[in-house]
Amino acid sequence: TGKLGVLAFTGGYHGLTFGALAPTSRAAFRDPFVGHLSPNIVRAPYPYAYRWPTGGDCAAESLARAAELLDASPVPVGAVVVEPIQGREGEIVPPDGWLRGLRQLCDERGILLIADEIFSGWGRTGTLWAVDHENVTPDLICVGKGMTGGLPLAACIGRAALMEHWRVSGEPLHTATFMGHPLGCAGALAAISELHERNLIARCAWLGARTLARLQTFASTCPLIGEVRGRGLMIGVELVQDKLSKTPAPDLAYRVTLAAQQRGVLLLGGGMHGNVLSITPPFVITTEQLDYALSVIEQILATEH
Repeated sequence: TGKLGVLAFTGGYHGLTFGALAPTSRAAFRDPFVGHLSPNIVRAPYPYAYRWPTGGDCAAESLARAAELLDASPVPVGAVVVEPIQGREGEIVPPDGWLRGLRQLCDERGILLIADEIFSGWGRTGTLWAVDHENVTPDLICVGKGMTGGLPLAACIGRAALMEHWRVSGEPLHTATFMGHPLGCAGALAAISELHERNLIARCAWLGARTLARLQTFASTCPLIGEVRGRGLMIGVELVQDKLSKTPAPDLAYRVTLAAQQRGVLLLGGGMHGNVLSITPPFVITTEQLDYALSVIEQILATEH
């Protein structure tokens, strides 16, 4: 686009290499390197309904603020980078229609929409890509993690005309040690085959709906759970000191993860306040294994109040 500015979002996590670190939201990650990072980042609020400060329509207000920043940025913005569902910062699912609205803002201004699906892609949310829930097509999509199940490989997929700009006549300008890693490529081919042959994406959607319903039922009687949210097997349980104040409970989240680990259940504590239990099991987990893990979480929380 010839424009250097990038619009990112609060709560966004895009990695810790310098290019990806600049739009990453968490200051603790950025601050040690701030003098080396691109200054051409503007940041809009992600529509985090549970903690939206005005109590109003978070999707509409988020889009309005994004439009203001796009139009007022001192450095013209050429791209918007967004997680369709935020992962590291708490499995935050934006309201329906928000991503389509963001696509429209980009189209109206000739700006690229980049979807970071490193966490949410390859069926994790019950569709191949999380953007598919809103039938949105980004200009670029970043994928990895679930593509190989942990082997070193990631990819950037984009519109053909856009990817033509990657071509060079001489020596490639952008390479990496693990680029085209043979074992990673073999792992990706095998993983993609498994996804389709075993119908794992549909299974992920079914297991996710089942898990979400169970946890939301438990949350209705547990005073320490502020919200349960997610899509597919990308679910967050936000822990609070009490439902009324919504005060984050990071110490509780730490105790739960530690106690669960001692009983054979691995949980990741996440969220911008460190108070969200991230439930992102393998697609091939059995219902018995998943039910055991959920029972452990419920039992631990029941002893905490």
